[in-house]
Amino acid sequence: MKPTLRIAILRHGPYPEDPRVLKEARALISAGYEVDLFCLRAPGQPAKAVIDGVRVSRAPMSRRRGSPFSYVMEYLLSLLWMTVTITAAHAKRRYDLIQVNTLPAALIFATLIPRLFGARILFDMHEPTPELYATKYPSQS
Repeated sequence: MKPTLRIAILRHGPYPEDPRVLKEARALISAGYEVDLFCLRAPGQPAKAVIDGVRVSRAPMSRRRGSPFSYVMEYLLSLLWMTVTITAAHAKRRYDLIQVNTLPAALIFATLIPRLFGARILFDMHEPTPELYATKYPSQS
């Protein structure tokens, strides 16, 4: 019997609110993978949960609207929490793959230590940068 592959997903946002991430995680579970998801916590959500077989760990922070400084602080604190959490989880579970959902793109740096110890990294860019550029500068695309 083939060993079950372990996959971690990093997301700077709450789960299961984004339908793309929800469908991806459910599809992975249906295909027989073990899935751990690390994300921000929406008000009222527990720190840990199992949703449709996905083990969810939530940061002790949520997204907030505010000044540019508060966005930078939110991203930095999220990056720090994700780095520490995914590194500790990888030491225990040895993920085969870690999927990083952006924004922010800097979240990829949270996977540095697991990558050095063998985890594959999938960088899933959710932002519409090419489409946004083409819309803003139609003559240059």
